[in-house]
This record gives sequence, structure tokens and C-alpha cells, in this order.
Amino acid sequence: MTDHDLALLELLRREPTSHVVDADAPAALAEALLGSGGRALAPGDVAGWVAEAQLLRARAEAVLAAEHVVARAVASEQARRSTLLDADHEREAVPEVPEDGAEDDDEDGPDADRAAVRFALVVLAVAQVGGIAVHVADDMLLAAALPAVSILAVLAVVLAHRRPVRRPVGEPEVAAAAADVGDVRPGPAPSDHATAPVDAVPASPVVRAAEAHLRRQLAAWKLAWWERELPPADVGTWLGGPGAGPPATLVVVDADRQVDHDLYAAMTAALPAAVRVVLVRPRAA
Repeated sequence: MTDHDLALLELLRREPTSHVVDADAPAALAEALLGSGGRALAPGDVAGWVAEAQLLRARAEAVLAAEHVVARAVASEQARRSTLLDADHEREAVPEVPEDGAEDDDEDGPDADRAAVRFALVVLAVAQVGGIAVHVADDMLLAAALPAVSILAVLAVVLAHRRPVRRPVGEPEVAAAAADVGDVRPGPAPSDHATAPVDAVPASPVVRAAEAHLRRQLAAWKLAWWERELPPADVGTWLGGPGAGPPATLVVVDADRQVDHDLYAAMTAALPAAVRVVLVRPRAA
């Protein structure tokens, strides 16, 4: 090989990318590249390689698009669930207020209960006084003693209900009022939805359909390789990701210039980054 060809060989070994070179001895340069681990490809087979590479790339792009659809569906489903959980927590945290400020009879509070008890006791005391008067008029003094004892019991109950309600020291008035009402349970904290088991909820039909589509595309990708009796390649590597080692080299010796620039560009665009194409042509005199 001439100095020009040696310089080209050094360039091709230093830069592992596709190149179109003009050599003084194309066959010798190709032999040197093949000795470094390259593979020879006849110019007439380039069109077939382009068709195969374009088919595999289309399969790989379909897998990548299906992965993006699954990611978007999962993100949309998680956002929808978070919105529903936030709405549920807001409804639980806000108490229901009756219209026009009116309150139900069952939620009047302890003051209304005490007023009702006092009214009942007053009515009972009046009735007992009437009973005593009737017994005294009938000269039944022993029978009149029983209503008098009842009146004393009523007075004791009234005095007991007039005692102030003990409230916890240091707690706000809202907590004391809740303790007077009885069984009042505070709603969940606003941050409870962050730890809610969102992943435990079954996937929605949209997510399941996206995952099924992804499985079909992956099966088509693997089948395309199995039909060619080859192990399936990594989709990410085929679409331009970094390879595990140096790229494979396809050497095309185009002595008659059968491979035009459009076909060469289509081949380099369809093949993955892990495969480079070196097109060697004879150098013009």
C-alpha cells in the first residue's frame, strides 16, 4: 500500500465511523480492514442490506413508540388517581353545613340537651307538687312523703347538671367542643394521599391496552431476528445507543462505483451505530 493508503488505514482505525475513501490499492486496504475484524460485502448486496436494515429499524422504532405510549398512559393514570384521592380527602376534611345555617335536631349540641333535661325536670317537679297537694287534701300524709323525696332527687339532679364541664388543660376550644359532642373523629391529613397504595389499584384498560401493544411489538422484533436465525439485538443499541464494544465494520470495495451516494446514505442511516460501513473506491489518477 502507498503512504496515502496507510494514512487512510490509520484514519479508519482511529475513527470508528462510516467513511467513503478513495485508495490507490482498494483491495489491499480492504484486506487490512478485514484483518482487523471487518466483514466484506459485495456492491450488489448493498441494496438487500439496506432493505433488511430498514425493516429492522422500523421494528425497533415501533417498540420505542410503544414504550413511550405505555409511559404516557401510566403517567396519566397516576395523575388521575392522585386527583381523585385529593378530591376524596377534601370532601372528608370539609364538614357538611346545612343550608341557611340551620342545624339538625340531632346536632344541637350539649346546651340544647341540658335545656331539654331542665325543662323535663321542671315539669316533673310541678307534677310532684301537685301530687303532694292531692295527698294532703285527702289526709294521706305518708303518701305525700314520696313525692317530696322525688322533688329532692330532682333538685340533686339539677345541681349535678349545673356543675361546669371539665376540659383538658392546654387544649384549644375546638378540641374541647369536640369532646363535649362525643364521637367526633377528625378526617385524614392532607398528606395522607402521598402514601396511599396507588400501585395496588389494578391498571386501567388504557394502560393494559398499551402494555399489550408493547408486548406485540417486542414479539415482532424478536421474531424478525429469529426468522434470520440470529439472536435478538438490543432495541436501544439498534436505535443509536452505545454498543458494548467497538463497532462492527462492513467493507464494500466498489471498484466500478455501483453504489451511489443515496444508497450509501440510506444504508448508513438504517444500520445501527454499532455497525459502520466503509466504502472503498479506486483513487483517480
